[in-house]
Amino acid sequence: MPGTLLYLGRGRRGLPLRAVSDARAMHLGGEPIEEKLLMRWNVGRAQEEIGGFVRAG
Repeated sequence: MPGTLLYLGRGRRGLPLRAVSDARAMHLGGEPIEEKLLMRWNVGRAQEEIGGFVRAG
């Protein structure tokens, strides 16, 4: 499935992978972010955080 992005849900303790030929895979994981996010150009997660970066110049 080249170019496929999958969401496998929460609560997994492992993810066995097997390829029948050369392959590349990227596995992203971690704790879900519970707070409401405001993302601007990948520099901050909240209005206050973004404002701090703007003021810092």
